[in-house]
Amino acid sequence: MNLDARLTLLFNGMGQPWLDPIVLTLTDARTWIPLYLLMLIALIRRFGRRRTLMIILGVACVIMLTEGVSSGLCKPLVQRLRPTHEPMLEGLVRVVDGYRGGLYGFFSSHAANTCGVATFLSLFLRRRWATATLAAYCLINCWTRLYLAVHYVGDVSVGIVWGLLSGWLVYRLLMKYFFKDGAPYPIR
Repeated sequence: MNLDARLTLLFNGMGQPWLDPIVLTLTDARTWIPLYLLMLIALIRRFGRRRTLMIILGVACVIMLTEGVSSGLCKPLVQRLRPTHEPMLEGLVRVVDGYRGGLYGFFSSHAANTCGVATFLSLFLRRRWATATLAAYCLINCWTRLYLAVHYVGDVSVGIVWGLLSGWLVYRLLMKYFFKDGAPYPIR
């Protein structure tokens, strides 16, 4: 068994019955709606409505880029089975409430999406509280994927890196082409 599988089984083996429903809740995007609303309010207060709309379109671009490359390109091309579907790990992986994820898992869309959005919004907001909150959001989501064994550590790691790069890239493009005054801040 390789190191990636061993590390994944270590995270998955930390499972506790009382923690399972909490992890299933945390891995669900709907759980994070209050955080999304908080970030929306922070953006509107800082940038005004018009520029916030551009930033929201940037968030959509980040998600399309991270999800498109992960689910649209890499998963079908690489076809790496998730730990929950890997025959060699059968009996070793703890499946939580029947949740196994799709067949292929390289690389983690959850990790890429959350890290991409967190990076992108952190670059705009540039506030410690926002960066810390978004980093925690990203790390919690990544941890849940390992706890549930629907991704290997390598899947999540590549997702994190792709998310960081995607968030930064979309931020740079938005700044270059749509915020030509050099700052996303409202001109008042």
